[in-house]
Amino acid sequence: MQAAAAIRFEITLDCTAQAQAGAAKPFPVGSDVVVGLTVYAGPKVPSSLRNDSANFQRRELDAAANVRSALERATRSTALVGTAPKWIVLSDDAAASHDVTPKKVRIERAGWSTTLQFDVDPKAIAGKDHFLFAAWPAAALVPCDKKSTYARSGCKRDGQVIDTGDGVKPLAAYPGLEINHFEHPSGESWDSERWIVERFR
Repeated sequence: MQAAAAIRFEITLDCTAQAQAGAAKPFPVGSDVVVGLTVYAGPKVPSSLRNDSANFQRRELDAAANVRSALERATRSTALVGTAPKWIVLSDDAAASHDVTPKKVRIERAGWSTTLQFDVDPKAIAGKDHFLFAAWPAAALVPCDKKSTYARSGCKRDGQVIDTGDGVKPLAAYPGLEINHFEHPSGESWDSERWIVERFR
Protein backbone atom coordinates (compact mmCIF):
# COMPACT_ATOMS: atom_id res chain seq x y z
CA MET A 1 0.00 0.00 0.00
CA GLN A 2 1.41 3.41 -0.91
CA ALA A 3 0.71 6.51 1.18
CA ALA A 4 1.90 9.96 0.07
CA ALA A 5 5.70 9.92 -0.12
CA ALA A 6 6.05 6.65 1.78
CA ILE A 7 5.36 3.00 1.08
CA ARG A 8 3.29 1.56 3.93
CA PHE A 9 3.53 -2.03 5.13
CA GLU A 10 1.05 -3.38 7.68
CA ILE A 11 1.07 -6.49 9.84
CA THR A 12 -1.54 -7.63 12.36
CA LEU A 13 -0.52 -9.52 15.49
CA ASP A 14 -3.50 -11.69 16.30
CA CYS A 15 -2.97 -13.65 19.50
CA THR A 16 -6.44 -15.14 19.25
CA ALA A 17 -5.68 -16.75 15.89
CA GLN A 18 -2.31 -17.89 17.17
CA ALA A 19 -3.87 -19.53 20.22
CA GLN A 20 -6.47 -21.27 18.06
CA ALA A 21 -3.73 -22.57 15.77
CA GLY A 22 -1.87 -24.08 18.73
CA ALA A 23 1.34 -22.21 17.99
CA ALA A 24 4.49 -23.81 19.39
CA LYS A 25 5.94 -20.42 20.34
CA PRO A 26 3.08 -18.38 21.84
CA PHE A 27 3.58 -14.68 22.38
CA PRO A 28 4.34 -13.97 26.05
CA VAL A 29 1.39 -12.20 27.68
CA GLY A 30 2.46 -9.11 29.63
CA SER A 31 5.82 -8.97 27.86
CA ASP A 32 7.34 -6.75 25.20
CA VAL A 33 7.78 -8.08 21.66
CA VAL A 34 9.85 -6.50 18.89
CA VAL A 35 8.40 -6.62 15.39
CA GLY A 36 10.77 -6.05 12.51
CA LEU A 37 10.40 -5.57 8.77
CA THR A 38 13.15 -6.31 6.27
CA VAL A 39 12.89 -5.60 2.56
CA TYR A 40 15.04 -7.64 0.16
CA ALA A 41 16.22 -7.59 -3.40
CA GLY A 42 15.08 -11.03 -4.53
CA PRO A 43 17.97 -12.94 -6.07
CA LYS A 44 17.56 -15.63 -8.67
CA VAL A 45 16.72 -18.58 -6.45
CA PRO A 46 18.21 -22.00 -7.25
CA SER A 47 15.96 -25.05 -7.12
CA SER A 48 17.67 -26.12 -3.89
CA LEU A 49 19.40 -23.99 -1.28
CA ARG A 50 20.71 -26.91 0.77
CA ASN A 51 24.40 -26.31 1.37
CA ASP A 52 25.24 -29.84 2.53
CA SER A 53 23.03 -32.26 0.61
CA ALA A 54 25.00 -35.37 1.67
CA ASN A 55 23.91 -34.83 5.29
CA PHE A 56 20.42 -33.44 4.63
CA GLN A 57 17.64 -35.17 6.59
CA ARG A 58 14.43 -33.17 6.29
CA ARG A 59 12.94 -29.77 5.61
CA GLU A 60 10.27 -27.87 7.55
CA LEU A 61 8.34 -24.83 6.40
CA ASP A 62 7.29 -22.75 9.40
CA ALA A 63 4.66 -20.80 7.51
CA ALA A 64 0.95 -20.39 6.92
CA ALA A 65 -0.79 -23.29 5.17
CA ASN A 66 -1.20 -21.41 1.89
CA VAL A 67 2.51 -20.55 1.78
CA ARG A 68 3.54 -24.13 2.59
CA SER A 69 1.20 -25.41 -0.10
CA ALA A 70 2.53 -22.94 -2.66
CA LEU A 71 6.17 -23.86 -2.01
CA GLU A 72 5.85 -27.59 -1.26
CA ARG A 73 9.37 -28.91 -1.96
CA ALA A 74 10.46 -25.94 -4.08
CA THR A 75 12.31 -22.74 -3.18
CA ARG A 76 9.94 -20.56 -5.21
CA SER A 77 6.21 -20.65 -5.77
CA THR A 78 4.33 -21.06 -9.02
CA ALA A 79 1.94 -18.35 -7.74
CA LEU A 80 3.06 -15.12 -9.36
CA VAL A 81 3.12 -11.36 -8.78
CA GLY A 82 3.33 -10.04 -12.30
CA THR A 83 5.71 -12.52 -13.93
CA ALA A 84 7.76 -13.32 -10.81
CA PRO A 85 7.20 -15.92 -8.06
CA LYS A 86 5.09 -14.55 -5.21
CA TRP A 87 7.14 -16.39 -2.55
CA ILE A 88 10.80 -17.34 -2.61
CA VAL A 89 13.25 -18.75 -0.08
CA LEU A 90 16.49 -16.85 0.42
CA SER A 91 19.55 -16.73 2.62
CA ASP A 92 19.64 -13.48 4.53
CA ASP A 93 23.34 -12.87 3.90
CA ALA A 94 23.03 -13.60 0.18
CA ALA A 95 20.51 -10.88 -0.67
CA ALA A 96 20.73 -7.10 -0.51
CA SER A 97 18.42 -5.91 2.26
CA HIS A 98 17.09 -2.92 4.16
CA ASP A 99 15.98 -3.19 7.80
CA VAL A 100 13.16 -0.88 8.85
CA THR A 101 13.38 0.42 12.44
CA PRO A 102 11.60 -2.25 14.53
CA LYS A 103 8.60 -1.52 16.73
CA LYS A 104 8.16 -2.67 20.30
CA VAL A 105 4.71 -3.69 21.50
CA ARG A 106 3.43 -5.20 24.75
CA ILE A 107 1.19 -8.23 24.52
CA GLU A 108 -1.60 -6.99 26.76
CA ARG A 109 -3.63 -10.15 27.26
CA ALA A 110 -4.63 -13.46 25.72
CA GLY A 111 -6.77 -12.85 22.64
CA TRP A 112 -5.26 -9.37 22.12
CA SER A 113 -4.49 -8.09 18.63
CA THR A 114 -3.03 -4.98 17.06
CA THR A 115 -2.05 -3.73 13.61
CA LEU A 116 1.37 -2.17 13.13
CA GLN A 117 2.24 0.18 10.29
CA PHE A 118 5.72 0.74 8.87
CA ASP A 119 6.14 3.74 6.56
CA VAL A 120 9.24 3.41 4.39
CA ASP A 121 10.98 5.95 2.17
CA PRO A 122 10.85 4.51 -1.39
CA LYS A 123 14.45 5.67 -1.94
CA ALA A 124 15.62 3.50 0.97
CA ILE A 125 14.27 0.36 -0.69
CA ALA A 126 15.02 1.13 -4.32
CA GLY A 127 15.70 -2.10 -6.17
CA LYS A 128 14.14 -4.20 -3.42
CA ASP A 129 10.91 -6.08 -4.08
CA HIS A 130 10.36 -8.70 -1.33
CA PHE A 131 9.39 -8.28 2.32
CA LEU A 132 9.54 -10.22 5.58
CA PHE A 133 8.00 -9.52 8.99
CA ALA A 134 9.34 -11.22 12.11
CA ALA A 135 8.47 -10.94 15.81
CA TRP A 136 10.99 -11.59 18.57
CA PRO A 137 11.14 -11.32 22.37
CA ALA A 138 12.27 -7.76 23.13
CA ALA A 139 15.37 -9.16 24.86
CA ALA A 140 16.58 -10.41 21.45
CA LEU A 141 17.31 -6.80 20.39
CA VAL A 142 20.91 -6.12 21.43
CA PRO A 143 23.51 -3.36 20.81
CA CYS A 144 25.81 -3.76 17.82
CA ASP A 145 28.87 -2.10 16.29
CA LYS A 146 27.49 0.55 13.95
CA LYS A 147 30.91 1.03 12.36
CA SER A 148 31.47 -2.62 11.47
CA THR A 149 32.12 -3.27 7.79
CA TYR A 150 29.59 -6.09 7.92
CA ALA A 151 26.92 -4.28 9.93
CA ARG A 152 23.33 -4.62 8.71
CA SER A 153 21.53 -1.46 7.61
CA GLY A 154 19.46 -1.48 10.82
CA CYS A 155 22.58 -1.77 12.94
CA LYS A 156 24.26 1.12 11.13
CA ARG A 157 21.19 3.30 11.65
CA ASP A 158 19.88 2.25 15.08
CA GLY A 159 22.90 0.64 16.76
CA GLN A 160 20.85 -2.47 17.51
CA VAL A 161 20.33 -5.84 15.89
CA ILE A 162 18.42 -9.05 16.57
CA ASP A 163 20.73 -11.53 18.32
CA THR A 164 20.58 -14.81 16.37
CA GLY A 165 23.77 -16.26 17.82
CA ASP A 166 22.08 -19.51 18.82
CA GLY A 167 20.01 -19.85 15.65
CA VAL A 168 17.14 -18.03 13.98
CA LYS A 169 14.27 -18.39 16.44
CA PRO A 170 11.56 -15.78 15.96
CA LEU A 171 8.28 -16.03 17.85
CA ALA A 172 6.56 -15.72 14.48
CA ALA A 173 7.36 -14.68 10.93
CA TYR A 174 5.39 -13.78 7.81
CA PRO A 175 5.59 -15.26 5.22
CA GLY A 176 7.73 -17.68 7.22
CA LEU A 177 10.90 -19.64 7.74
CA GLU A 178 12.46 -22.66 6.04
CA ILE A 179 14.35 -24.96 8.40
CA ASN A 180 16.64 -27.62 6.96
CA HIS A 181 17.78 -30.36 9.35
CA PHE A 182 21.15 -32.05 8.84
CA GLU A 183 22.77 -35.03 10.51
CA HIS A 184 26.28 -36.43 10.03
CA PRO A 185 26.90 -40.20 10.30
CA SER A 186 28.95 -39.38 13.43
CA GLY A 187 25.71 -38.33 15.14
CA GLU A 188 26.36 -34.58 14.94
CA SER A 189 23.27 -32.66 13.88
CA TRP A 190 22.52 -29.05 13.00
CA ASP A 191 19.89 -26.81 11.41
CA SER A 192 20.09 -24.23 8.65
CA GLU A 193 17.39 -21.57 8.51
CA ARG A 194 16.35 -19.46 5.54
CA TRP A 195 13.61 -16.89 5.22
CA ILE A 196 10.49 -17.20 3.07
CA VAL A 197 9.82 -13.74 1.63
CA GLU A 198 6.92 -12.30 -0.37
CA ARG A 199 7.07 -10.19 -3.50
CA PHE A 200 5.26 -6.85 -3.30
CA ARG A 201 6.17 -5.20 -6.61
